[in-house]
Amino acid sequence: RGAYIQYPNRLYPWRSRNETYRMVEMISPIFQFVSWEFGRWANLHPTDWENERLVSMIVMRDPLERFLSGGKCGKYHTTIQSDPTPQNQEEYWKYANDDCALNYAMRVLTAKRHGNSMEGASLADGEEQLEEAKVLLKRFTIIVDQACFTESIPALGRELNLALDEKSAEQFHGLHTVSVRERFANDTLYEYVRYRFRYDIELYD
Repeated sequence: RGAYIQYPNRLYPWRSRNETYRMVEMISPIFQFVSWEFGRWANLHPTDWENERLVSMIVMRDPLERFLSGGKCGKYHTTIQSDPTPQNQEEYWKYANDDCALNYAMRVLTAKRHGNSMEGASLADGEEQLEEAKVLLKRFTIIVDQACFTESIPALGRELNLALDEKSAEQFHGLHTVSVRERFANDTLYEYVRYRFRYDIELYD
């Protein structure tokens, strides 16, 4: 049994130690897990992730693979429908320079932002927020790498005594037969995105 919760206007999941305790006590007899989605950037830091009755999981993804994946941010969700090709290189360069794609994971995991992106922040600001995101990551019970998501699900099920198998994860994990660099098909674009997403890459590593 699970719950999928959308918070279109809320900026926090559970905003304090006390609220976390109340919600865990209320939800745990009904649902085995809760999945959150926010319409705006949420601040995950005030939640009491250390609550002994709360098991938290976050799925991390290679930032370069995320850049190429479906479900791109902003207008690029519809204007880019494939990996880079000679025909869509110009649109990919626009996407690489758009704030919406910049250091996505770090923005999700930091409490302080410059608007919705790191654009305009100094190098020191970025390094500070990177460290803040690393601290929050360590507070989660389980961290799963999407690259081995299918293989992780059965292990997670055994650990939590839940009926989970590889079929539960198959729909979420697409397989590619070539490397991310080969999928870029442009070394200049690849190296540029690697530099621009350097904070997200360090966080993922």
